[in-house]
Amino acid sequence: MGVDREALLATARDALLSGTSVQLMGEPGAGRSTFLAELAAERSRDGWRVLRCAPAEADQLLPLCGLFDLLSGVEDEVFATLAPHERTLLRAALHRAPPTSQPGHAVLALRVAVLKTLTALCAHSPVLIAVDDAQWLDTPTSEALTFTTRRTSHLPLTTLTTYRTPPTAEASTADGQPPTAGSPHRETESRPTPRTDRQPPTAGSPHRGTEGGQRTVTGGAGGNTPRRQARPPRTDVHPETAEATLGGSRPRTDVHPATTPTPNGASRTRTDVHPPTSQATGRSHPVRTLTLPPPASAATPAEAAVESGDYALARTLAHALLRDPAARPADRVRAWLVVVDSCGQALAEIADVFPQALEDARDDPASLARLHLRMAWRAWIVEGSAPKAHTHATRSAVLAHRAADRRTELLALTQQAALEFYLGRTEAERTLVRALAAPQDPRVLFDHNGPVFLKHRRHLLHDRLDDARTELRALVHTVRHRGSAESLCQCLSGLAQVEIHRGRCERALELAHQSLRVTEQAGLSQGPAWYAVALAEAAGGSADRALTAAERATRHSEDDNDLLFLPRALHAEGHVRLLRGESAAALHALQRVRLLELGQGQGDPAMRRWQADLAEALVAAGRPAEAAELLAETRAQAVRLGRRGVLAVLERASALVTEERGDPEAAAHRLARAVERLTELPYRLEEGRTRLALGRVHARRGDHRAARTALAQAARLFTRIGARPWLALATAELDRLEVNAPVPAGTDLAALSTTERRVALLVAQGATNQETASTLTVSVKTVEAALTRAYRKLGVRSRVSLTRLILSRAPD
Repeated sequence: MGVDREALLATARDALLSGTSVQLMGEPGAGRSTFLAELAAERSRDGWRVLRCAPAEADQLLPLCGLFDLLSGVEDEVFATLAPHERTLLRAALHRAPPTSQPGHAVLALRVAVLKTLTALCAHSPVLIAVDDAQWLDTPTSEALTFTTRRTSHLPLTTLTTYRTPPTAEASTADGQPPTAGSPHRETESRPTPRTDRQPPTAGSPHRGTEGGQRTVTGGAGGNTPRRQARPPRTDVHPETAEATLGGSRPRTDVHPATTPTPNGASRTRTDVHPPTSQATGRSHPVRTLTLPPPASAATPAEAAVESGDYALARTLAHALLRDPAARPADRVRAWLVVVDSCGQALAEIADVFPQALEDARDDPASLARLHLRMAWRAWIVEGSAPKAHTHATRSAVLAHRAADRRTELLALTQQAALEFYLGRTEAERTLVRALAAPQDPRVLFDHNGPVFLKHRRHLLHDRLDDARTELRALVHTVRHRGSAESLCQCLSGLAQVEIHRGRCERALELAHQSLRVTEQAGLSQGPAWYAVALAEAAGGSADRALTAAERATRHSEDDNDLLFLPRALHAEGHVRLLRGESAAALHALQRVRLLELGQGQGDPAMRRWQADLAEALVAAGRPAEAAELLAETRAQAVRLGRRGVLAVLERASALVTEERGDPEAAAHRLARAVERLTELPYRLEEGRTRLALGRVHARRGDHRAARTALAQAARLFTRIGARPWLALATAELDRLEVNAPVPAGTDLAALSTTERRVALLVAQGATNQETASTLTVSVKTVEAALTRAYRKLGVRSRVSLTRLILSRAPD
C-alpha cells in the first residue's frame, strides 16, 4: 500500500472516530473492499458493533436483501424494545418468522423498527454500518437506512460505504477533457452498447436510482447475451472536502453517451456524468468522501474479462497490451498474469510466459508476489512437485505482505496452507488461521483458491462433513452471484464429493453434472468436472457411465499435462474398475496414482483417499504383502495426524489382507470392528462398503446366516442412500447365497393357495410383478401380497430361491 493510500486510510479512520461517516470511491481493483474490511475490523476490535453487507449486482433486485445481511447477526433479544407489529414485520423481513401481509403502513412500520433496533444497539456500543459496493444495494434497504440516519444524529452511529467507479484512464468529459476530481464515469466492459435511460444515485447515499433500477446491456463482439450493470453514485463536491448526508436529496445528472475505439478495435461506450449542483438538505450525519487512487494499470479491462469468465477476450486484450512498445513493466506483468489466469489447468501450454514476466517484474515486490503465486500453481500442476510449489507460495506471501497487497497475501497463505495439509505438515492449521484472519478481501473469500474453500477441506480432514457441507453451500450461493465460473465449478464439485461421503448420492449426481455444465459453458478444462461426475456416478448412478467419465477425466488431465488432477482422475478410474470387478485394470490405474502422489510428496492420506482401494486391488491380485506394507505406511501417517475416518477404512482393507493370508475368522472380526467405527463416523457409503465386505467374508467362510445378515444390512443402507451400483453388488451376493443354499426339505406347493401357486409359477418362469398381474387380471399389490405369502410358506427369501424350489419339485 503506497503512501497516498496509507494517508487515505488514516483520514478515513480519523473521520469514523470523530463520528463522521465515510464513503470510498474507487475503480475496480483500487482496493475499496480491502479498505472497508480493514476499517471495519479495526472498529470491531475496538468494541464497536459492525453491521456489514456486500450486495452483488443481482441482489439489487431482491427487496430487503441488504437489510437481511446487515441485521442477520442481531440477536432476537434486541427486538424486545419494538412494538409487537414492528417486531413481527422486522422478523419476517429477516426470515425469522413467516411472511406477513403488507398493509399500507407496513413500510413506515418497518423503517421505525430498523430505527429502534439501531438505537438499541447504540445503547451498548458505537455502531458502524459497512456497505461494500453500495451502488448495488436494494432500494427498500437504502431507503430504510436513509430514514434511520436522518434521525440518529445524537447516536454513536456512522456509516462506511464503498462505490465502484469506472477506470479513469478511459473516462473523459464530453469535450474531450479529463474528468473533474470525484467525477465518476461509467464504462462498459469493452464491447456492449448501453441504454442510458436512468440516472445515477445520489451522493453520499447507498441508494440505487429508483427510476430504472438497473440497465441492461446487449450486443457486442461476444454475442448478444444481456449483461446487467448498475451505475456508480455521484458526488457533487471535491473528495478532500466533501460532506453530504446519507439521505440527502437526489441531485440531477445529465448523461451523455459517447463511443470511443479501443486499441484492439472494439468499441467502448462511455457515459459522461456532469457534476450536479449541491442540493443536500436535512443534513444530520456528515460524510467524508474519499477517492482511492486507481490501480495504475492499463491491464484492467483484461483483468475484468478474466473475472467475468470471458477468457478469449481476456487473452486478446492482454496480448494487445503486450504488443504495445510503450506499455509499462508493471502493466506488462499484469497482462502476463491475465494470460496465465485465462488458461485454467492448462499451464503447461504457457511455459515461456514466466521468464518474460519475471524480467518485466524486476525488483517490484507486488509484481513478484503475484508471479510466485502462479509459479506455485505451475510447480504443482505441471511439474508435480508440492515441495517446490510450497516454496513459491511461501515466497509469494512474504512479498505480498511487504507490498501491502492483502489480496495476493491471502491467496498465497491459502495456497501455502493447502500444500502443508497435502504434505502432512502440522503447521498447516496455523497458516490457514492466518489466511482467515482480518482484514479480508471479499473477492478472495468467495474464490475457490481462497481460505473459505480450504476451510471446508480442513473439515473433511477432521471428519466434520456437516460443517464442510455448510461452508460449501454458503460459498456456492455467493459464487453464483458474484464469483467466477471456475470457482463455481470447483465449489459444486467439492460439494458433490461431500455429499458422496455423507451418503446423499442422488444429490451428489445433480451437483456433479451441474459442475460439468458450468465447465463446458465457460470453456474451462474439463478434467476436474469429469472426475466429480465419475465419483458421483460410481456412488449413485451407473458403473458404465462412471467409467466413461473417469476415462474422460484422465484424458483431459493428460492432454493438459495437469499433474494435480491426473492422479485424482486415475483414482476415479481405479475405483470404478474395482467396483466393476476388473481388479487387474484397477490395479494398473491405482499403481499410477501411487507413483504420482508419492512423487508429488503427499503426506496426509486424508487429502487423497486412494490407499484403501489400492490395497484391495493388490489383495485381489494375490499380493497381500505389498498391500500390508502400503497399509502400514498409510496407517502411521493417519495416526500421526489423527485421521479417524481414514483409519476406519484402512481397517477394512487390512481385514482383506488378513483373509488372504489364511485367517478368515480374524478378518471377519476386523471387519466387524471397522463397521462399528464407521457407524460412529458420518461416512455412510464407506459403512455400506464395509458391511458388503463383511458379508462376502462370511459367505466364503461358509457362514451363510451371518453373510445374509451383513449383506441385507448393506443392501438396506445402499437403498437408503441411493447407492445403486453398490446395491446391485449386495443384491447379487444375496442371490448367490440363495443359489448355493440347499432346497428346504419338506416343502410342498400344495401348501399354497390357488392364487399363490399361480403367482409363484409365473414368477419362476421369469415374469415381473406387472406381467404377472396382467396375466392373472389382478392388481400388482395382489401379486406382491401373494408372493410374500408364498415366500413365507415355502421358506425362501428371493425369486432365485423360489425358482430353484419349483424346478426341484417339477416332474422329470
